Amino acid sequence: MTNNSKLIFLFSILLLSSITLIFSIGKDSIQTNRSADSAIFEQVVENIHAGRGAISNVFSSTQHFIDNVYFAIPFNEIINTELSQPESSERNILSFHAYWLLFLVAPLISLFDSSLILSVMHISAYSGLLCCALYTVLKVSRNWLAACLFTLVVAMSPVFIGSLMGQFYPDRLFVLFGFILCYLVYFRVNILATISVAIIVILLNERAALIGGGIMLLLPFTNTKKSCSAKEISPYLIIGGAMLFYSFLVKTYMLSNQYYDSFLPSSFTDLYSRFSLDAFRDNLLTLILVSLPLLLACLGNLKLAFLSFIIMSPNIIGNVGGAEKVGWLTHYHSYYFPILVFSGAVGYSEWMSKYKTKAKFLLIFPSVILSLYIYNSEITSKRLPSIEEQQKSFISFEHLVMGLPTGYDIRSDVESKVQLGKNVVTDELGMALLKDKAEVSLFPLSIKDSDYLFIPCEWTRHDTFNNSALPLEWFKQNDFETKFFERINALDRCFYRKK
Repeated sequence: MTNNSKLIFLFSILLLSSITLIFSIGKDSIQTNRSADSAIFEQVVENIHAGRGAISNVFSSTQHFIDNVYFAIPFNEIINTELSQPESSERNILSFHAYWLLFLVAPLISLFDSSLILSVMHISAYSGLLCCALYTVLKVSRNWLAACLFTLVVAMSPVFIGSLMGQFYPDRLFVLFGFILCYLVYFRVNILATISVAIIVILLNERAALIGGGIMLLLPFTNTKKSCSAKEISPYLIIGGAMLFYSFLVKTYMLSNQYYDSFLPSSFTDLYSRFSLDAFRDNLLTLILVSLPLLLACLGNLKLAFLSFIIMSPNIIGNVGGAEKVGWLTHYHSYYFPILVFSGAVGYSEWMSKYKTKAKFLLIFPSVILSLYIYNSEITSKRLPSIEEQQKSFISFEHLVMGLPTGYDIRSDVESKVQLGKNVVTDELGMALLKDKAEVSLFPLSIKDSDYLFIPCEWTRHDTFNNSALPLEWFKQNDFETKFFERINALDRCFYRKK
């Protein structure tokens, strides 16, 4: 890049960093956009910092609920069903996924609140992805218009926007480090830098190590301008093999995670049965359509396009109820997306370098137009939040700066209603708001042992439109007062206590 280009790129990074910080703080200050998943990772880093290990009370309750498939029981039945209780009030998340990186994050708790730290990390990973995509296209094509248009395609993707709006997971950090790993391997930049990033990827979790290992083994063969001699690529193959071996050891001997047993089809018959389902096929078509703008950009390097397809294959044939295909706010798209973006950036840049005429823009303009159409379509289908919802983080940041009430005040109000260390049965939002003040259980687990009940007030409204209302008799059977003692108007949630 020329000196002017470097200055413009530096300015772009500073501008994006400012927007990232504003959005991160604003998103955290909403607080009521959090769920049990957020609470789990916040508790884990807090407990690691306190020297108690990677344990979480929220994880113990929610995972017990999932493991026993209680979510499949209708509301009217589950409130009258005798449910088993978690073996312990806290559970180690390292038995579920090898999130070692959280140990490196935990020391920051002494400086900032856990929810803010994770929010900044989350949003920074995605803004970092944009910076890396912009830089890669600039490096190869030396064309600012092409770089900006491609970055726009990435930023308009429902995967990108949905991920910004979703909950924090360590998996989300792979979108940045996965892209950087691709860049280092493809361009053979520096083996020490590659090893460093590979270690970070390993520390994210075993799935990141699996995908990272695959990248290390396959990506060196996609760059036709680099030698594929044994001397050149053997370090990458050795590192990739080690990453795959680590992933295998962890999954086989350390983890107890039922998702690994059901996500991928167990046989060709199972695979066929999945594709015979209308919902499965419809969701797959949507996934392909949403990926199409970046897949078009990959056509400049067909080897990279094929690699992207391989990395996407678990989402194509896997099934966790559709979230792996159209759940844009979930973390299930974190592993293929950076590889797809990298392949698109390099593929389009190499296409640009081949043509000197207007034909060099033949890939990107259709991608931009298609991205705009898909963005609007996914909002209309409500798989993406509305534009108003997407703006809430900026509005909340403005309220915070101006001293107006924010979600922080709502959280403080909720916490003030219960005594420290008491047991509260609540929903996922309640768990996120109360996890620092009380021992929380997911409704209706541990209802007999709870001191408080914190639920949506509508759950007790008996009318012709509410077939899932809690009967008054239910409160009496579980020794709760039938009238709430506190109501949080901002959330329309009510507190009940034992008699």
